[in-house]
Amino acid sequence: MPYRNPIAHAATVIDALERWFPEYSARHTDGLVAPQGIVAAVEGGWPRMASVTPALCRFRVDLRTSPRSTPADVRREFGAALRAVTDAHPEIELDWDMVLAIPGTHTPPDAPVVAAAVAAWEDLEGRPHAPIVANSGATDANILRSRGLPTARIGMDRIGPDAPLPLDFPAGMNVVDIREAVRLTRHLVHTAVSLCTRERAMT
Repeated sequence: MPYRNPIAHAATVIDALERWFPEYSARHTDGLVAPQGIVAAVEGGWPRMASVTPALCRFRVDLRTSPRSTPADVRREFGAALRAVTDAHPEIELDWDMVLAIPGTHTPPDAPVVAAAVAAWEDLEGRPHAPIVANSGATDANILRSRGLPTARIGMDRIGPDAPLPLDFPAGMNVVDIREAVRLTRHLVHTAVSLCTRERAMT
């Protein structure tokens, strides 16, 4: 019988995608955004049955979108990347589907909420604001903007520079540096007060 191992074929596809993700990110880097992609999970075979070759191997991809790209655009681009893999490896049987699509959103930099957030940051830090670029992660700001609410994205360092443990993504998702939380809280309060007490032009 011919040997076909879906896990080995999945590894070929995953390797190709890992090389494609940086190219995708570079093509869509614009403004403050550099959308990235990862292979987030792999499922195939049975650990209790080492002598059995599985019929298929599934994996899930998280591919972020830019506010200047629609989910349909990204779907077509991802599909083209997978077709390139199967064209180069016709022995691989590949099927895929998009299970969730969240459009990217954007608030103009001259919106009052953004101006208030920047002014608050500069007042608290005592220096000109320098935007953070190459953002990829989605936040609740995306939900608010999609409902028509102009939203400024304000964050904090997960772990401060002099924290007693090194910064890594899993640790950063499960801990809070109290000093950074205090700084963020002051920024939020300052922004809210500034925004809610600003003078409005009479019409």
